[in-house]
Amino acid sequence: MPRTKKAPGQAVDRRNGRRGELEGQHVRLERFGCPLQRPSAEALQTWEMAWADPVHEAWTPADGPILVRYIEHWERAAKAARRADRKPVVPGSTGQPSEHPSYSTMGRSIAVVEKCEQLLGLGALNREKLGLTISDRQKSLAELNAALEEGSGDDDPR
Repeated sequence: MPRTKKAPGQAVDRRNGRRGELEGQHVRLERFGCPLQRPSAEALQTWEMAWADPVHEAWTPADGPILVRYIEHWERAAKAARRADRKPVVPGSTGQPSEHPSYSTMGRSIAVVEKCEQLLGLGALNREKLGLTISDRQKSLAELNAALEEGSGDDDPR
């Protein structure tokens, strides 16, 4: 079992010990409408799902531009995919069959979307990597013990 680390500010070397907690009041990012001029139905649905995810409670105003970048590139990737899927193979510069150029646009946009998802904590793995937990879905040990004591009328656990 690993030994416990010293409290913030108590370690001899400032690189050791637990990370300090940020002091001050947490300022949440206020919900705002989709920033796209003419968003598709899928983009609006994605925007609403991002705000419906409980992780939005942890977003601060500094996360706003990341959220805007996320939805802009999500829409760009979706448009490029629709355009490329209409005609996946096009003639190349010398007439040879070639992949539609919009697939590369889609790929670059998806890379930006995935990076924004990591930064915003969208998705279970990204939340876990950021150390975020959805606390309203988890019972504390005290709540579990209280439920156990209420449920059993017999003192003998056998």
